[in-house]
Amino acid sequence: MRPFEIALWSTATAAFLWRASHQNDAWWARCLPLAVAVLGVVHLFVECPRWHLLPAYVAVVYVVSASVWPNLGEPRFATAVFGLGLLAIAAVLGTAFPIFELPAPTGPYPVGTATLHLVDKTRKDPRTDRTDGCRELMVQLWYPAESGGPVATYRTTPETSLKTRHLALVRTHAVHGAQVATSPARHPVLLFSPGSGGRRNHNTVQAEELASHGFVVAAMDHPYDTDIVVFPDGRTARSMGDESADVEESLRVRTADAVFVLDELERRNQADQSGLLTGRLDMTRCGVFGHSFGGAVAAELCQIDPRVAAGINFDGSIYGEAARHGYRKPFLFFIEDVPLPTADDIAKAPVAKRPELIATVNDYQTLRRASSMQQGQWITIRGARHVNYCDSPLYSPIWRLARGGPIRPERAEKIINAYVVSFFKRQLTSEEDGLLTVPPPFPEVMIEQVTQPGASPFASNH
Repeated sequence: MRPFEIALWSTATAAFLWRASHQNDAWWARCLPLAVAVLGVVHLFVECPRWHLLPAYVAVVYVVSASVWPNLGEPRFATAVFGLGLLAIAAVLGTAFPIFELPAPTGPYPVGTATLHLVDKTRKDPRTDRTDGCRELMVQLWYPAESGGPVATYRTTPETSLKTRHLALVRTHAVHGAQVATSPARHPVLLFSPGSGGRRNHNTVQAEELASHGFVVAAMDHPYDTDIVVFPDGRTARSMGDESADVEESLRVRTADAVFVLDELERRNQADQSGLLTGRLDMTRCGVFGHSFGGAVAAELCQIDPRVAAGINFDGSIYGEAARHGYRKPFLFFIEDVPLPTADDIAKAPVAKRPELIATVNDYQTLRRASSMQQGQWITIRGARHVNYCDSPLYSPIWRLARGGPIRPERAEKIINAYVVSFFKRQLTSEEDGLLTVPPPFPEVMIEQVTQPGASPFASNH
């Protein structure tokens, strides 16, 4: 909870306790309703309201009203208990859905951000409501900035639902529209693709960290796969959530999105109408990373696009050319700390569950084979689950709501950031800190150089 939220909740609680105790003579007690009213107004204008605190707002209105009409809400003890109950509910909801803080980037640059609306005139999208039928994308940039300033919010209100409305109040570390850093003149470029249903900002922690170390990150929404995409004219494209969709076709569309974004960045590097990117991108040093199905996009892009020199997959399966022929580029794979199903596990599982377990084993073997072709590296972080490789565990401290593993989210983010920055610096800027070649300084980390498609020595941890 934020400072004025805490002050408002605490003062309102004191007011209800005073009301329940019938202590009417203390001067400070008579001032409590006024203090509640002032804190309520300050909170509404400075911190902005959110639905999670609606019970507290009802309690606050009652406290202030009862100070004007003393007979309101008799008997006093019963109404005080009811008011305290409302405040308790608000405290629980406010804690479950906090206005959290993103980890601060550690690099030397301030971070800037900008959003691009791109239309691919060469591709048709049968699902679009555009009159020309063309594929359109929303892309968010994070980049090293020349200077700091007022920071952007994590999401805009139209991009949230009732449950996630508080995310529009979370502040990032990125300055919207800041000038790109001019020293050096050009910066290496990284693409990011989120998981199925995921959004372009789902790995803001990694995007801001990389930008602070001199990389330009271009994160893509994939319309009709991303949960919700809001275009500049107010139109929206929502995920169709079709589990029967052809995975190879979905991969083809997403990979074409990534190739188009690279093309567009090349064009804007030559002449950006806004002036933001002109001459600021080093398109000879490009990489890609993705979470879940976005990791499959990263692997495929490494396979098919010669401009991409290296990639990272955050716990995603692979398909297409990458599954058949390997990555063909330096590639880092993060895997969740979950036991791999054994033959005995599959035999004992309910019949309906067995195909899923078999698919998990097959995916694992495909990844091993693809990694061994390029001698890729695998990293396991003890206690990390699938969603620990994106921002989601920061959204709530309640494990079931965040769906993260037992590792603290901030600790997982610190470890992930260290290896992601080290890998891309090593591959794209020739800077070597040795992190990927020495025993891990983090006790939670296990690193394997995959040289053959056989079982991993850490299979019991996967």
